[in-house]
Amino acid sequence: MALGKLAKLIHENGKLFASSKPVKAQVALVYNPLSQMVGGTRRVGNQDGHANSLIGYYRYLTDQNIPVDFIHRRDLESGNLSHYKLIILPYALMLTQKAADGIKNFVANGGYAFSEARLAWNNEYGFTSPVIPGLGLAEVFGVRESKVKTLEKVTIKIPDNTHPSMRHLQPDDIIQGSMFAESVEPYGTGKNTRILATLEDGSAGIVTSTFGKGHTLYVGSFLALANSRGSLWDQSTQRLTVQDEANKNTNQFLMGLVDWAGIERPYTASQSGNADNPLVIRLHENQEGYLMYVLNHGKTTEKATIRLNVKSRGTYLLEEITQKKSLRVTSQDQVVEFTTGDIAEKGAEVWTIRQVRRSAIDGK
Repeated sequence: MALGKLAKLIHENGKLFASSKPVKAQVALVYNPLSQMVGGTRRVGNQDGHANSLIGYYRYLTDQNIPVDFIHRRDLESGNLSHYKLIILPYALMLTQKAADGIKNFVANGGYAFSEARLAWNNEYGFTSPVIPGLGLAEVFGVRESKVKTLEKVTIKIPDNTHPSMRHLQPDDIIQGSMFAESVEPYGTGKNTRILATLEDGSAGIVTSTFGKGHTLYVGSFLALANSRGSLWDQSTQRLTVQDEANKNTNQFLMGLVDWAGIERPYTASQSGNADNPLVIRLHENQEGYLMYVLNHGKTTEKATIRLNVKSRGTYLLEEITQKKSLRVTSQDQVVEFTTGDIAEKGAEVWTIRQVRRSAIDGK
């Protein structure tokens, strides 16, 4: 019966689903298969390091309703990156020179780039760079490696929270890295290089810098990998539950990273129910407006108040197509706010959102 209802829903709204595409992401997460050549698929705990480094960033950011694109290393090489504000480079131990040039151009033209440890340690032929970050990226990130240790857990201390990337943390908070404790020092002119966090020996562990019109941030460890190690998979919510305070702080740092890069969220949501069971929300757009999916993967009934940023002021018609209910909402400062119904375990709501023309309002 449930499958029959689903088939009918898809049949009745086929054109709507086909014409709606995910909203454009401002954050790009680089999938770099060359990392597998330098230990990227080695087993770390019960999963491999390369996968955890990608999924760790993606899962947390999308859980915060921040759209993220996976892009391939070849996208860096092509240079078609202007629609992104922030590029994240996890576990990028091996890169091509063309990819490094793509990062350089992206930052020089005003982009924000965040990289984990030992960036471009090797080139595509397996040769080690004399300066790390390699392939000319030491100049872009404003640092060079001074020493490195291999550790299972890496402690990174935040001395103050005055930088935008640290605004969700408190002075002396600890975040945790993994595999490498890479100490760095300023490289090049170093005029705009600033140390944001230190390793246990007091050496620089997180550094920000500027290059051209853009900004960079470099961490001498693997954060998403450590976050996965400090978390447990909850079968009931289908989410990672963070167990360690240092890992919770890493999540706060990631939110600061979003603030630092000026990422605009297309929508926000708040819930008064079970904090361990946040609803999953995905937004698509089409010529008439938006299509929003609100999904409950958990075992508790939940509802959310959603605030959607729209392109213009006015009245909007919202229709929930699974239950055929509708409401009209007048935007406030180009924000449409509404509250979902009670969404039961494994349930969902699907909303269409479109602006009502003035003539339609007057004719009501």
